[in-house]
Amino acid sequence: MKKAIFFLVVIGLFIQLHAQKNKADSLIGLLDKTSDTARVNVLNEISKALWYYQLDKAAAYNTMALQLADSLNYQKGVAEANRCHGVILSFRHDLAGMTYLTKALTIFTQLENKRGIAATLNNQNVFYMQQNDHSKALDVLFKALKLFNELQDKEAVGAVTKQIGNIYNTQYDYSAALEFYLKALAIRREIADVPGTAFTLSRVGDMYFKLSKFPEAVDYYQQSYKMAQKTGRNQNIIDAALSIGNVNQQLGNYNEALKYFKISLEAQQNYFGKDSVATSLIRIGQTYLALKNYPLSLLHFKKALEIADQKNIYEKAVTLHYLGQVYVAQHNYPKALENCFSSLNIAKEKRFQEIIKDVSLTLSQIYAAMKDYSRAYEYQLQYTSAKDSAQRKDLNQRLAALQQSFELKNKQTQIDLLNSDKQLQESEINRQKQQRYAFITGMFLFIVLLIVLAQSNRHKQKSNTVLKEQKHEIQNALSELKSTQAQLIQSAKMASLGELTAGIAHEIQNPLNFVNNFSEVNAELIDEVGEEMNKGNISEAKIILNDIKEVTTHPFRIIIL
Repeated sequence: MKKAIFFLVVIGLFIQLHAQKNKADSLIGLLDKTSDTARVNVLNEISKALWYYQLDKAAAYNTMALQLADSLNYQKGVAEANRCHGVILSFRHDLAGMTYLTKALTIFTQLENKRGIAATLNNQNVFYMQQNDHSKALDVLFKALKLFNELQDKEAVGAVTKQIGNIYNTQYDYSAALEFYLKALAIRREIADVPGTAFTLSRVGDMYFKLSKFPEAVDYYQQSYKMAQKTGRNQNIIDAALSIGNVNQQLGNYNEALKYFKISLEAQQNYFGKDSVATSLIRIGQTYLALKNYPLSLLHFKKALEIADQKNIYEKAVTLHYLGQVYVAQHNYPKALENCFSSLNIAKEKRFQEIIKDVSLTLSQIYAAMKDYSRAYEYQLQYTSAKDSAQRKDLNQRLAALQQSFELKNKQTQIDLLNSDKQLQESEINRQKQQRYAFITGMFLFIVLLIVLAQSNRHKQKSNTVLKEQKHEIQNALSELKSTQAQLIQSAKMASLGELTAGIAHEIQNPLNFVNNFSEVNAELIDEVGEEMNKGNISEAKIILNDIKEVTTHPFRIIIL
């Protein structure tokens, strides 16, 4: 799982750096769409985007930026273009770059451009280091560090922290240098600064190498190299590949050393241009010499000499000495003496004590092999003298380095205290801010709660009013319903009473009708009895009287009849 996460992180960083690498192409596409000061800014950005990949192209765009900025009198652009030119010259180890950085610093100071001032101070450190002026190097670095801390630029803070580690390194305080490099590494990893991380990994490896901890050194160099391969930045590849080659050369793994020196050579040619840098060629020549492959060793030393003769006088002296050593191994003493004396003359002129020491020893060995013992003794004495001089110089440098290291630690302690105070102040300010934010948030939530409760209460009151109205309506409806029900019951009762009355009346009417009818029948029968009696029909009269009697006795027979 951890490997998978690491792989995804590396892929993400590679995509990010690939996009940065394409930044130059995107900016170049903008050139035709910009003019005046905007064009100067784009040209400066192109220079910065290219100087880690193709130095010659970066220099060409920088020249265009310088010319255009000067013609427009665009001071910020002039300052940045001069700063970029100084950086490009520093990559070429050309001390003339300091002049351009000084001009840039003056303009940035006039413009009160804090970032420009800090960046230029950091760049000046490189030239002070090349001149072994560690005091000035420290001074500009601490000024730059202070400004970058104020700007809260972690990337720049990481870069300056690494530079302080470089100074400890030159002062032979490898443990202190390692401490600063690890600090810089942590910052650069935190902000995903991949190129910076790759460089710093190599510097950590350097310290382990100098502390004779070779497995740890190789581990950090390999991490740097893998990261450099993914970013495709030639400068990172050169740095890491040379370092891995040096460790393997030191350990006697010459074939492995050759592999990485050839990788660094290809990267140097891509970056600086072909036949521009001799470093990797010298390393390859040294390795072939160790492998006793003298033809290939001579071939690479001669190529290195052609370049160094035009570019770097120190490397020229070194290469001439190595050529002499190859000829010694081939027993070609005249050629060996010729190259060694050429190297010695340069070393004496430029006061390269280490080269004087090494060449004197080789000359002593050559004359001893030629049985010219007096000359051998002469150069043996010169070797001893140069060695003592180099040791005294080294001792003085170490003493000076210890003094500067002590001053540096004092300054760093002061800075740490200031940073600590600043952090405490920032912590207190943040705490107060958090309290204010918490109070404001609490008040806001309280107000929101009040609003919600008020709305809820209003809604509740509204609901109660509606419920009361509904209750009143229901009560009215119920009253009406009861009234209607009572009316209906009353109506039903009246209807029933009417029916009952009608029935009773009907029932009463029937007997009355019967009585009336019976009375009428009896009256008629009586009238007939009277008529019969008047006629003298006594028998008929009796019959009728019997009928009357019968009717009276059995009245319902009349109904039947």
